[in-house]
Amino acid sequence: VLILPLCIIQSTAAWQVFCLQALLVVCLGGGTPAHAILIKCFPVCRRFTATTLEYALTRSLMHVVTAFGLVYLTEWFSHWGIWIIALPATVAFF
Repeated sequence: VLILPLCIIQSTAAWQVFCLQALLVVCLGGGTPAHAILIKCFPVCRRFTATTLEYALTRSLMHVVTAFGLVYLTEWFSHWGIWIIALPATVAFF
């Protein structure tokens, strides 16, 4: 996350950006290992509704943040605007 803006600025060809994206996809972690255990904490009658609503809300929020927020952040702060979204997301993930 710390070197992502620098790598994007230094890339001069489309294949370099593709390699960076491919590296990010390979290195991404999946869900938490205890995800199945955490779902058990929800009541049985509302388990599907609660977990699907949570998933849908997080996906829609991330879509709005990255689609609209990232455009303005990179316009105002150049390539360092990526850090404004990436660093809090990384901290929240850990």
